[in-house]
Amino acid sequence: MGSAVKINPNLIPSMEKQLLCATFLEAVIRFYENPDNMRAFERWRAEKGGTADESERS
Repeated sequence: MGSAVKINPNLIPSMEKQLLCATFLEAVIRFYENPDNMRAFERWRAEKGGTADESERS
C-alpha cells in the first residue's frame, strides 16, 4: 500500500482552482444530460424526501 496524499487547498493557486471547478462543472452538466443519470438522481432525491433546490434541513 502507498502512503496517503495530503492536499492543502490553501496552497492551490486561484487560477488552478478556477480551472478545476470549471472542468468539474462541465463534467456534471454532461453527466446530467444523460436521461438515465437524471432519472437515477430523481429517484435518489425522492428517497431522501426533498428537492435539489431546498436548503438542507437540520
